[in-house]
Amino acid sequence: MKYLSTSQQRWTARGLSGLGLSLMLGGGVMAYQNPQFQQPEQLRAVHKYGSLQQAVMIPQDGMMGRGMGLGLFVAGLTTSGLGLWLSDSEPRGVTPESVVKTALPNGRTLTLFPPEDEVLANVQQKILTLLSAYPWLKSCMQAYCVVIVGASGVGKSTIANAIAVMRLLLWSWPVAILDPHGDNNLAQGTWSTGRLYGSAQLSKVPVGEQIAIAWDKLKGGYAPYQKNRRQRQTIIIDEFTGWSDPSEPDELKALTAPITSHCIRQARKCGNGIILLLHGDRKGTAGGDMPTGVLESLMKTAAVLQVEGQADEFGELTWSGKGKFKAPGTEPTNKHFQRVSIPDSIRPGRLQKDISELLDYLGIGLDDDPLDEVIVKGQLAKLRDALRRRFDSPEFIDALNQIYEGPTAPSSEEDDNTYPDPKWDELKDREDGINLLAYLKRNNHRQIDVNTLKQNWGKRQNFNSRDDIRSILAELTSLNLGEWVDRDAGVWRVLPKWEDFPDALD
Repeated sequence: MKYLSTSQQRWTARGLSGLGLSLMLGGGVMAYQNPQFQQPEQLRAVHKYGSLQQAVMIPQDGMMGRGMGLGLFVAGLTTSGLGLWLSDSEPRGVTPESVVKTALPNGRTLTLFPPEDEVLANVQQKILTLLSAYPWLKSCMQAYCVVIVGASGVGKSTIANAIAVMRLLLWSWPVAILDPHGDNNLAQGTWSTGRLYGSAQLSKVPVGEQIAIAWDKLKGGYAPYQKNRRQRQTIIIDEFTGWSDPSEPDELKALTAPITSHCIRQARKCGNGIILLLHGDRKGTAGGDMPTGVLESLMKTAAVLQVEGQADEFGELTWSGKGKFKAPGTEPTNKHFQRVSIPDSIRPGRLQKDISELLDYLGIGLDDDPLDEVIVKGQLAKLRDALRRRFDSPEFIDALNQIYEGPTAPSSEEDDNTYPDPKWDELKDREDGINLLAYLKRNNHRQIDVNTLKQNWGKRQNFNSRDDIRSILAELTSLNLGEWVDRDAGVWRVLPKWEDFPDALD
């Protein structure tokens, strides 16, 4: 329904259905009993003969009561049909019914999941059902450029995150997020998956430089797209309106024009699915001082969603579940904007609550190392190397470990050979094992769980199953390079010291 939010539509449908059922029930009873309605002359006769204590005959063959009952029944049937038509087919969430929550005696809740493949198939079916109920959302899923316009607080970032998550779950499109205020959205749990550039928590590189480095890599496109046009990558560009603001890093100001040009001309050619978040679609509210002609071209090329808000009791704009949508390739005029409702299942807070456990189970989440290794040159590189020589030395690390672990009993000669010697020679032919060990050494992960490996290293190496990760770790265990910490094969740790590793792993 175009003029109602999803919640309003559901309550209207329920009200009409209830009214229709009441009319049908009352009309059916009236049609069956056929109550008689007397004429004025008959009532006067009853009064006259009653006062004389004489009998009077009243005919009982009138059909008016039955006719009115049938009329009410038909009206109820029509009202119920209208309520059924208004009812939406949107699923109440994407969590499969096969996922069971069990209450534990200590008050906590345990979630039981079926096999990953079954969970993913059920989730994909629910997403397809959701898209069939909202054609405008389906159009956004396939668009090379989506522009989401709205004031702060109406849910722009939440909608962008939902589109990115659904693309990932349906088609395995990777996600990159360019967000100058990444730490704020990280604290609020806005982003569910992908590489977040713009967070001081995830990288020590300055925010503006993070985003500049990321865009330099992303603008070249997604390599698998050249072989398979259905494979793309999602790039969310948050707060694009303020990138030209004097308070923002200089790197962001320099990227405004290139990103806009890329959306208009190159995104389709290189497999980038870009989502731009703006505060307005007029000059000054979209990318700073963007020329009017460029802005009009962007708005024509893109699928545009104008998100409406509603004021709360304090006058702040919040989620309303309503908006206007324009399909890509059409002129951004009032004629082409159609009123739409936005599903409640992707409203702020609802989506995160619904899918957080599900994404954790599937090994999907935010990357903990978005930039991998940043190349540093010049005086900064010399300073970095000096710091590494001083603080990454084996002596310094051993001293820190001794402080952390506290005093220990002296080891006996029998304990010196607790672990067998690593089989380095056999490792040479195991490329996946070498890559995994190199990742662990580079990030100084001596102990790590399988879920984290799958979410980060595994995703980059195209290992999408826990069993794949476990099989590689099992091979390394057989080479005396590590061991399982728990019985469930969920946590694994490295046995040899980093300095004992071959130089090939550096």
